[in-house]
Amino acid sequence: MRTNMGIRGPKCFTATHTPSAIIGTIDVNNPFVTVFEDTTMNHNKILFTVRNLSITETFTVTIHTDSDDPDPIIVPPNPDEPAALDSNETSVQVENARLITISSTHNTDDQPNFQFSVTKTFCICCQGRQCSIDTHTFNNTIGVPAGSSRTVFQDLTTNHNKTIVRLSITQVEGAVLSNAGITATFRTDLVTENRTIFNFQPLIIQWEDLREITLTPLADPGGSFNVAVEYQKTFCICCP
Repeated sequence: MRTNMGIRGPKCFTATHTPSAIIGTIDVNNPFVTVFEDTTMNHNKILFTVRNLSITETFTVTIHTDSDDPDPIIVPPNPDEPAALDSNETSVQVENARLITISSTHNTDDQPNFQFSVTKTFCICCQGRQCSIDTHTFNNTIGVPAGSSRTVFQDLTTNHNKTIVRLSITQVEGAVLSNAGITATFRTDLVTENRTIFNFQPLIIQWEDLREITLTPLADPGGSFNVAVEYQKTFCICCP
């Protein structure tokens, strides 16, 4: 006699992504810089650090979570040190963070600088009997020709994945490139999302079931540019 053993649920694991730190600049025309975005579904805990590299500017860090947003975090300057050695650093751990932005007071610096780093531990759940997870990494600089788009990431596999991506424009030639468009395509229904990265304003973003990333110059006329691309992709692999 066969016994009903019930429905087998997904098997869940934890993994950690630690992208390289980013150095960003807050432009007076774009005072709020998005430094981290998480569009995935599962529970996460992140530890982030913001270092103030200005001797005059005060930074405000705003965190958006799944529940109540915590109070803004103030990172003051450190005017007692020489500019080359100046740093004031704040580290915070938060749960289910979805968006982190940084803004500044713009007291005297035209382009105040900051350093941002994040470590993210998250749940990833796999459908299947004999599943495990693994992580692949990539870190390189890729050129995007003037007047065209360039695909910088493709995933042709079928299993569930969570991929954290770090993007920053490193060099521009032939035009003053104000920003670059990011188009991300996903395995589920081939849905797309659009983002923008600005000169000197890198972005760290985590996506779920990512299939493709394409970059496009948004200057007119568009010059060529180099972009630093780093990703850490954690994926399910299920054996028959």
